[in-house]
Amino acid sequence: MATAGFFINYLYQFLSKPAFQRENIDNLLTEMFGTNNITDSISSEILLLSYAYNHEEPRFFSKLGSNSGKPDYQITIADAVRASSAAPTYFMPF
Repeated sequence: MATAGFFINYLYQFLSKPAFQRENIDNLLTEMFGTNNITDSISSEILLLSYAYNHEEPRFFSKLGSNSGKPDYQITIADAVRASSAAPTYFMPF
């Protein structure tokens, strides 16, 4: 039975850590998008999907949503991309 406990602990440790570090993607996103907001985008057809863990609901970041006046949706493009790439097995949540 000690083997099962060891395996469960090992599996938990393995699955709870992201596979990649966020530093490289953060640097790239900052270099590419800087501090440009979604409302600053040229195209009105921008849509990024993420999941808000605290509210347990999906978040859709779009130019239309950022014009609605809700402060949760007025974020930079880089932050919206970080939030959409925050799959726990790949990167730490953002």
